Amino acid sequence: MVTRRSYTQAGIADLKTTIPTSHVPLIRREPLLRSLDAAVTRPVALVCAPAGFGKTSLLADWATNGTSHRQGDVAWVSLDADDNDGFRLWTAILGALAQLSAVGEHCTLPRPAEAGQDIRPGFVATVANTLAELPRPVWLVLDDVHEVVDPGTRWGLRELMRYQPDQLHVVLSSRHDPHPDLALPRLRVEGRLGELDADALRITHEEARALLAQHGVTLAEDDLARLLERTEGWAAALRLAALSLRGHPDPSGFVAGFRGDNRPVADYLFAEIMTRLPAALQEFLMDTSVCQYLTADLADRLTGRTDAAEVLAGLRRSNILVTGLGADDRWLRYHSMLTDYLRTELARRRSARLPELHRRAAAWHTEQGLLPEALEHAVAAGDLDGAAGLLDRHGVSMVIAGQDAVLRRVLDGVPVDRLRHPPGALLAMAYACVHRADLETADRLLALDRKPEDQASREEVLRAVVELDRARLAGGLDRALRAAEPLLPDHLDDRDLEAAVRFSRGAARCWTGRRGPGTADLEAALALAGSGRRDRLAVECLSELASMAATGGDLVAMADRAEEALRYSVRHRAAPRLPCATAYAALAWVKVQRCRPDAAADLAGHAFAMAEGRSDPGVELWALAVLAMVRYDRGQRHAALDELHAALHRSDGRQVPPAVLAVVLAEAARTAWAVGDQEGTHHLTQLARRRLADAPDTGLLTAYLHLAQGRVAAARRSLRPLLDGSAVPLVATNAVGAALLEAQIAMEHGHHAPALAALRQAVVPAAPQELHRPFQVTGEPARELLSRYGPGLGPYRGFALRTLALFSQQAVRAPLTPREYALLEQLDTVQTLSQVAAALSVSVNTIKTQARGLYGKLGVGNRRDAVRAARAAGLLTVDGRPTGPTPPGKTPPGITPPGITPRG
Repeated sequence: MVTRRSYTQAGIADLKTTIPTSHVPLIRREPLLRSLDAAVTRPVALVCAPAGFGKTSLLADWATNGTSHRQGDVAWVSLDADDNDGFRLWTAILGALAQLSAVGEHCTLPRPAEAGQDIRPGFVATVANTLAELPRPVWLVLDDVHEVVDPGTRWGLRELMRYQPDQLHVVLSSRHDPHPDLALPRLRVEGRLGELDADALRITHEEARALLAQHGVTLAEDDLARLLERTEGWAAALRLAALSLRGHPDPSGFVAGFRGDNRPVADYLFAEIMTRLPAALQEFLMDTSVCQYLTADLADRLTGRTDAAEVLAGLRRSNILVTGLGADDRWLRYHSMLTDYLRTELARRRSARLPELHRRAAAWHTEQGLLPEALEHAVAAGDLDGAAGLLDRHGVSMVIAGQDAVLRRVLDGVPVDRLRHPPGALLAMAYACVHRADLETADRLLALDRKPEDQASREEVLRAVVELDRARLAGGLDRALRAAEPLLPDHLDDRDLEAAVRFSRGAARCWTGRRGPGTADLEAALALAGSGRRDRLAVECLSELASMAATGGDLVAMADRAEEALRYSVRHRAAPRLPCATAYAALAWVKVQRCRPDAAADLAGHAFAMAEGRSDPGVELWALAVLAMVRYDRGQRHAALDELHAALHRSDGRQVPPAVLAVVLAEAARTAWAVGDQEGTHHLTQLARRRLADAPDTGLLTAYLHLAQGRVAAARRSLRPLLDGSAVPLVATNAVGAALLEAQIAMEHGHHAPALAALRQAVVPAAPQELHRPFQVTGEPARELLSRYGPGLGPYRGFALRTLALFSQQAVRAPLTPREYALLEQLDTVQTLSQVAAALSVSVNTIKTQARGLYGKLGVGNRRDAVRAARAAGLLTVDGRPTGPTPPGKTPPGITPPGITPRG
């Protein structure tokens, strides 16, 4: 019989079979405990993760506080290398089980063989048969089962799980997948194995906060996120960081510098990982740590071995902080903290190998077309000639692919004088700086570059592109475009440079008012971007095309291009801040013009945050203008005017696309006129003449000024070129605004025929785009015009009704849904609720529920009052038909479907 005394006499310490307790506070990981509770209902459970992931702490917490078992029904054995002796192992297992009341009171366990003897045949089966007599289930935890490497001893554990009775559950913890001798794959297939892996054990954001709090540490959210990212949820590293942070004078600085070569972390890695590995494997890890990502082929190249595939597979099986990437795990990486430690050890113990390792890495990555990595390794190797050659040949490719950050890092770490030959290297870095809006550095690089007359044709073209892009941000774009166009061919053998040329020239042409050829260039650049990995360029093209669609008033194309730019950016992980800012600003413009102020404000806020301080005054001004327009639409008109003045002042003296200026100046002048600010209207008109020169859009601002001065005839004369087609404004919405202003003037003077003609002139371009805002800001005159003449607008009647509905929704507590509009139409009849329900193909109870919701929005309590309120708010016309959107699948009698789909 095995008793507590028998295993003590065998030389096995009591602590070996005692559930561990922690000397430091432990966080309660409730979701993980629930997962473990589920896993241990299986006959065997496995908790598998590298050292320091909290396996023992989790199991100890579960054994003490878990809900899947009764207190006192968990036997615990902490395994170590001595447990490869079968006698010691089984004496510990049986001694731990003997301590359980369910075992000690109901069965007598057999003794193992004498010390130094093999476990006799039939012994394990006898143990299993004995445990089958238990009155309730018990759990046996074998912590650190990876320590058992003796085949004979592993055979005994396998036999236990082979003969395992229903009353016994076995819980294993291991740093890596247990040896196949234990037959766990068979249990997995049979559904008898519950599992928790390293991903499950990673510390979450909330758990990290709680762990730090237990050590008296509170970090700012950004610092906490950075620490969690650095440690990758590795519990040991987080706990070591918490200990170091306690009382630290500069927590943010500590987190920023927390790495795997931090002394406590390095000591842990050395003791728990490195000392367990043979010297050759330690050297392999150090040599391969120079690369962030590895393949077997790359590891062979770095180490000079031919068996890297087998070595890496062994590291994966051993779970030594190695993670496979992708579906086929061809690529893998070391944990970032382990990488830090290995690189420090490599520099300390094998520093002479570093240049050669980086040269090998640079060559391999170049062969694979992985150019950013190749460039960084060339610099790290001290091979600046090689780095300059890569920049010359592939710098443009990296920039338009969205990989320009690496060029910036190279620039920060290498004296630029060392990269002057070939000259394309400096130009490539200048191109990268311009694309990151770092004009100061770009100018310094251009000054170091040789003059164009000394350069070959390719360098001439690249320099022209750089200077053109620079001028688009800094000013002097007309002059730069005139100088560049003779140097920029349509077609080049270098397709990346050709794509860069078409984009830069196209954007410059569009910004200077040559929309046709500019758009053609952008479309050509987009086609080239889509045919290769030119992700950043694709986002830039789509964003610029979106902004160009605004000038033509094509909100549908504008929204499509902007949304495509953002989707492309996410899909290809090419998210340059400036092009995405343009896309966000374009979407914000669409939303505000379609009277969706909340969405417009959110998008404009994103755009401004991305563009602010990044030398893109056009996007800044556009975003700020949308925010001011939203403020105006919410009734804060004077505040909106102040914001528009401030935005224009902020952009003064900076390069802004004329179309954006025309938009903002027209909105500011209309707002100033609307609030009765004659002086402000005059100032804005003068500003437009200075900044837009003779652009036709200035006629609209001049008309506002004349109206402010009471000169109606002069105002109509100023509008005439915009109305008769003799002048085309920079922005189509200004033509719609001019037509509505003419309609308002005519209406107020009793000239109904000209008013209807001007209204139709505004509606025709606005309807296909769902361009509602110009009508909304015109206010009551536009509402009266649409109410009076809307039924006579033929195919545009639906648009008129939807625009009227937007007026009407200002009078109700919340916008009505299409279903509520349909119900409102039926309520304004003599039908009973049963007949209304039949007409709308729903039950009477559903109609009653919908009616109550409608009454609530109208602020009434019954059907009669609802109809009266709807008429008063303009939600019902004289003939009883609703002015809201047509219900799905139904066209009201007498209304011709407009043939468009509102895009919101």
